[in-house]
Amino acid sequence: MEKFILKSLVILCTLATISCGKATEIEGGLDNYVYVSGTFTQQDSTALTGTGTVRFTSTLPSINASKSIELTGEIYNTGSITAVFFSDNTALPSNRGVQIKFLRTASASLNGLITVNGVSVGILDTRLAYITPGSFSLILEVHNTPSASRVIVWKKDSVSYSLSNVEVDSDTASHLSGAFPSDGGAGLYSGLQLNDAHLTAAVVSDAKVVIP
Repeated sequence: MEKFILKSLVILCTLATISCGKATEIEGGLDNYVYVSGTFTQQDSTALTGTGTVRFTSTLPSINASKSIELTGEIYNTGSITAVFFSDNTALPSNRGVQIKFLRTASASLNGLITVNGVSVGILDTRLAYITPGSFSLILEVHNTPSASRVIVWKKDSVSYSLSNVEVDSDTASHLSGAFPSDGGAGLYSGLQLNDAHLTAAVVSDAKVVIP
């Protein structure tokens, strides 16, 4: 009788999910966060849509740290998405921390801006020419100290993540419109700022590359 019950459970599990283990697999999703400000039309663990600011619940481990974030989503109209790292203010204002901002233009191309403690530099359009604001998936990485930072951008699902196949590297002058700010973030807060945009993945993880 016990064997019959066990066999029945196995069959039911297989029919329901093909493999019981696969029932727990989740693709995409957002790290735990708290609402800071704005108006979102969707705000849960699977997506963030609209305009506003959220802060990730987990703080960064140290000011002297390197972290990456996977972002997958879409920017509507002439909206934008900003990833914030190493801010020392829980409200994530634009003059604190390291911020990587992507803006959709009226012609549906993508502009980029990196800001460190309120000082900004543009990303050259040629570096973003093959990234579509209507559907993008990127890895953004920040290597930070209190006196310097480095920002790297890859397309997600590259064959490998290395300094030889980046879309943007702030240490490469030809990727930027001017001099990169000689400063670093001074805090442990990170989060997102959306303006008429939609995200289905926002996951912070360890850096893809080690930089001495």
